[in-house]
Amino acid sequence: MLPTVVSDYFDRLDSKRIRPFVLQLDAGFRLQESWGDATALGLSPPAKGSDVREAWSFLVGLHLTQPDMLTNIDLGNGHIVTLHVLPETDNSFYLAITKASEQTEHYKERQQQANEARLLYQKQKKLVDRLVATTAELEIRRHEAEEAMRDKSQFLASMSHEFRTPLTSVIGYAEWLSNAVAENEPAQRQARAIVRAGQHMVSLVDNILEQARLEHTEAIVHEDHVDLRQLAEDMSAIMAPLAAEKGLAFAAFLDPQQLQPVVLDEMRVRQIMINLLGNAVKFTQEGFVQLTLSWTGEQLHVEIADSGPGIAEEDRSRIFSAFERLEGAHKRAGAGLGLHITLQLVKLLGGSIGLDSKPGEGSRFHIRLPAPLAVEEDIDPDSTTSGGRLLIAEDDPDIVQLMELFLTRAGYSLEFALNGREAIERVRDTQPDLVILDLNMPVMDGISAARKLRDSGHEGPIIALTGATLDEERIRAIEAGFDGFVAKPIRMPELIATVRTLIT
Repeated sequence: MLPTVVSDYFDRLDSKRIRPFVLQLDAGFRLQESWGDATALGLSPPAKGSDVREAWSFLVGLHLTQPDMLTNIDLGNGHIVTLHVLPETDNSFYLAITKASEQTEHYKERQQQANEARLLYQKQKKLVDRLVATTAELEIRRHEAEEAMRDKSQFLASMSHEFRTPLTSVIGYAEWLSNAVAENEPAQRQARAIVRAGQHMVSLVDNILEQARLEHTEAIVHEDHVDLRQLAEDMSAIMAPLAAEKGLAFAAFLDPQQLQPVVLDEMRVRQIMINLLGNAVKFTQEGFVQLTLSWTGEQLHVEIADSGPGIAEEDRSRIFSAFERLEGAHKRAGAGLGLHITLQLVKLLGGSIGLDSKPGEGSRFHIRLPAPLAVEEDIDPDSTTSGGRLLIAEDDPDIVQLMELFLTRAGYSLEFALNGREAIERVRDTQPDLVILDLNMPVMDGISAARKLRDSGHEGPIIALTGATLDEERIRAIEAGFDGFVAKPIRMPELIATVRTLIT
């Protein structure tokens, strides 16, 4: 490190890039100490205590009494230098030797900086003028972006409906077949496999919608009654085949003492587990992937462990950031959004997530989510009730037939309409006990039909039926006068429970 006198001198010159060779001399030019590389100047370092003038004749005649700077000194060895005399005391001073080329480059650089400052001022003035001129253009672009966002939301809602409507038929009829072939265990297992596959497809659609919600809207947490045993079985049914394809062992465990349903946002909890389990299977080349669910103190504890490559400590804080991907031969291509969305979902549900991992020793993700016990109403969709007259407006014949199978068996008499306009006419003629309106119908949609019914004085309960699950859709339905909201694919026990609640 250079002496303070020397470093302060070059700081004042703003010459931090200059590399001086510095000598500390006494009044007799005897060397006391030196810093830097003399050979870079073509000089041989003098011995400590020697008179440097004997080795370097260009110093003969140099006066040491006052600070001085002598430029363009030719050393006779092809180097031209500048001498900087820096007295410290009457008996000690510093002599700094720098290449003249470095000094020249320094002055050129400072001149360049001055020129750039003038140009910068001119550019800033132009930029201010341009900024004023483009403000209106930016406002136009903002409106266009907002319009594009609305279009995107409408597109997502439409695609959700297009997927969910046929999935209602797939899942609903598979559930019906499962009950119908209860005595045939292999057939029942196959029917339940169809149900699980359909529900997984619903989960994939929900993932797309969830990303849109998290990016652009205020997401709303939904309270579902979740059977943890069924949740563990479903995760195993989805992930075990993927693990088996890679020769991995997969296991799902549940605390055997917890059999009562708990209150959770089931779709989002499933998405969290699928994201983490999918990553574990993807990155683990041999060994195992394991899911453990336990419940205590009204909290659900989820642990996902694997024997994969592990994650270095310096990478743990950034794996949850959007578009972050870890480098290395064991990593896979991807957008880097999965863990980012997982973290957002955990926070949305009021929980926490942690990670224990070391390179080469696998990883363990720990998730804790609030999960109070659910107060379950014992509802049997096959049981009969005192009945009631239902008007159902639905344009999909498969769903009409499916609802007829379940609802008539539950003790209700049904009447159907193909669109909202026909539904309004039938409500006026027959005064049903409850109306179920699909929100997406030809001629007149369900939202418009509900508004007209309420405007005409109809006070009976109305249930919205839709394949769109955006929270904005639910808000629109409530504002239109709906009393209940059932999303496709329709879970018939949920629909029957909603009907019973509203007309009991």
